Amino acid sequence: MTLTYSMNDEQWNMLVQDVSKNFDEVTISRGFQYYKQGRVQELTMSAPQYVEACVHGNEEYNVEMNLDFFSTSHCNCPVQGFCKHMMAVLLDYAYEQGRSVKMLVNAKSKTTLHINPFPVKKSMNPSRLNEQAARIPTMSITEWHRLFEDCTVRLPQDIRSFQYIEQAIDMIVQLQPKLTKDVEHIYMLNVHLFVLKKIINKRIHYSEYAYSHSSGRSSDPTIIELMESIDTYFSSDNAIPHNPDNQILLEQTLAYIRGEMLTESTDKRYSLDVYHSYWHYWVCPFTKDSKPFSEELLKLEQAGVELGSSLSRFQWLLAQARMNFYAARDEEAWELLKQAKALTTVPADMSMYFLYYISHLQQWTRLMRWLSALPYLYRSYRRDYLNQYMEFWELVTQHLPEAEVSMWEALVAMLPYSRRIYEEKLIHHARWKQWMDYHLSIGSDPSEFRVSELQPLEKHAPEMLLPFYHQAVERHVMNKNRVGYKAAVKLLKRLAKLYKKIKHEARWEHYITSFSIRYSRLRALQEELRKGKLL
Repeated sequence: MTLTYSMNDEQWNMLVQDVSKNFDEVTISRGFQYYKQGRVQELTMSAPQYVEACVHGNEEYNVEMNLDFFSTSHCNCPVQGFCKHMMAVLLDYAYEQGRSVKMLVNAKSKTTLHINPFPVKKSMNPSRLNEQAARIPTMSITEWHRLFEDCTVRLPQDIRSFQYIEQAIDMIVQLQPKLTKDVEHIYMLNVHLFVLKKIINKRIHYSEYAYSHSSGRSSDPTIIELMESIDTYFSSDNAIPHNPDNQILLEQTLAYIRGEMLTESTDKRYSLDVYHSYWHYWVCPFTKDSKPFSEELLKLEQAGVELGSSLSRFQWLLAQARMNFYAARDEEAWELLKQAKALTTVPADMSMYFLYYISHLQQWTRLMRWLSALPYLYRSYRRDYLNQYMEFWELVTQHLPEAEVSMWEALVAMLPYSRRIYEEKLIHHARWKQWMDYHLSIGSDPSEFRVSELQPLEKHAPEMLLPFYHQAVERHVMNKNRVGYKAAVKLLKRLAKLYKKIKHEARWEHYITSFSIRYSRLRALQEELRKGKLL
């Protein structure tokens, strides 16, 4: 068996500690017996530090082990808490990783050797540290971060992320002298930005990322909480952006965020999100012209040249797209988004931001243009984003009725991703013929729909359903097997009711008679027709 993700020394030591802390000796012993008997089957890893397996005991039990968040691990056996099945899986996992099964079995009695893969740097003398801290009010942002590094250099790297965050912030805050309210706010924002960088570097080293590729964001609760704290510093009610005395620190903070964002891994977007928050909360509400955005575009262009091969081109393109958007240069923004799309999937929540922002400004024509452009800028959409997308179209058509034509064009452009929404909107707007033409073109079958889904057509345009049923019946008959014949008869019975509803019983009688004659050689079909009382 080959596992997708490997275990490093720090992760191994943490695992031994977790076993020692959470399993008693009896459970470890019983788990060891299960392991030796080969009861662990289908051991897999769907993500780093996430192990799944089946254990065959009196019954088959499913075990899920989250080695980053050990307490969330689970087994569906009757035992509450950590059980022998979980222990057996951990032992099998250790074996597959080439680790000492014996060490894990003896976790309660052995002292684990802690290996710190990070080189230990020499920490600054406490008195020297305090002397430097006294200069915080006059320091630059770069000097702040250098001081943060000196302050936390002796903090153990092999502790859990949430512990590191808590201890690092506490250590840095203890150094803080008395600051004005605004400077303290900027200072604490930078403290959290520093800790975010440290956690990201730690995760990269240990390959500990818990990441949602569909949303483009971390699924790790620790990272989520830290990012929420950072966002709070931007969104909280304060006068920081108004005060000219804060401008130097703000510009330096933006420069730091920009630098981190432009060198961030393409598949991560922590610093990109921070960069966007900075502009959304601290610049846009207080800007009356496009000058700040034009200046930022020049800085981004310059950074692109200076960073060379270390530039994260995806983030660079998205940042430029956002600045052009704020400056109302929409065509330029679309072109940049297209270039970003060519590199990798652009997160759909970014498109929702553009739409929310424009709708807040009540720029309905501009909103219609963005809604029309988005289908060509994104590869796919989740259903929840599509629902939001359609809400914006409904809003636009309320103010610009002529925009409905563009709405239908956009929905067609997004097929097949927009299929369900497209179908629902066709029904909602009573476009019966378009609904039927679409389903006939893609070979849909009436049996795919619940009765309630077809009721609007049966009520308002029942004749539209006739070719739908007729084509489906023919397809099932052409399968030339009993299953196909039964499906055809089921549809024929619904078709009979439909003809009766539109008061065309004579047409039905003519059709079913000619149908029976045409397929008179198919005995099994004739039997099913008789069983269905259609003959």
